[in-house]
Amino acid sequence: MDSKCTDLFGIIVVPVADDMQVHESHGFHCAAYGADVAAVFGTAQDDGTLKFFHKLIVREQACYVNIPGVLSGMDLPFSDKTALVVGASSGIGLAVACSLQQAGALIRGVGRHAVAGMDMTLLNLDEKESCEKVLEMAAGCDILVVVRGPFFQETLDHTPSGMWESLVYANLVFPGQLVSAALPGMCRKEWGRILLFGGTRTDRVRGFRTNAAYAAAKTGLSSLILSTAQGYASRGITCNGICPGFVDSGAYTTEKRRSLEQKSPLSKLVDEGEIVSAAEFLLKNPSINGTIVRVDQGWSPSFI
Repeated sequence: MDSKCTDLFGIIVVPVADDMQVHESHGFHCAAYGADVAAVFGTAQDDGTLKFFHKLIVREQACYVNIPGVLSGMDLPFSDKTALVVGASSGIGLAVACSLQQAGALIRGVGRHAVAGMDMTLLNLDEKESCEKVLEMAAGCDILVVVRGPFFQETLDHTPSGMWESLVYANLVFPGQLVSAALPGMCRKEWGRILLFGGTRTDRVRGFRTNAAYAAAKTGLSSLILSTAQGYASRGITCNGICPGFVDSGAYTTEKRRSLEQKSPLSKLVDEGEIVSAAEFLLKNPSINGTIVRVDQGWSPSFI
């Protein structure tokens, strides 16, 4: 076997080139987890989705080799858990969902787009009726991850009343409703993991000149996180948060990306893999509770 092979989570990882023909021995994400590998086979060169999952999970051009007996001996910390990931169809939400699936969790994703190998409920969460459906789903989950949160940038005197209502509902009220819906089931099981995503530098009360409404709602999540951790730690439930910086999610234009890189302390965007690593740490460690982690390279307005 190639001398460059490395071991990742008990599975052999083989670096491959973009034009490599992927053979039947390679199991793809997100389906290729667990003792019974539901592998999807194809050519990495021709299938952008498969290539994307490779890069997302392994964080390099690589693929898992399905070696008999290896998968069955893996340590899958969430193998008996159901994870509800709100905002799972793209970006950070998709990355975290795939990570949880890799750790053995049964994923119930909510988003706008279908994802190969993942149980997705397609909903427009701008509609209150769709949000009610998700609240019903939350009642049975063991792990709750809320990534979705629409952004709005404008000064206070140009923020209309309706925008205030929609931003606060989407970024604070709805996540709070999801937490309330999930907690009774978690309490019965004496186990639960909750991870909420804030905005850049909304880990504590600060002033914001051009996105005050959004920041006010996201800052409110900090109180929700600390309150949940304090109130339910004795029931085996943890609640933590992540406040990402400017993340390389592929959503920016070339011009916008260059502008954000110039504003970043490390002169580059935050890699999605770094967000996933923080999420894994918070979700897998029962002693980390009520913690809000900034993954933003230490960014502050002084870098503008």
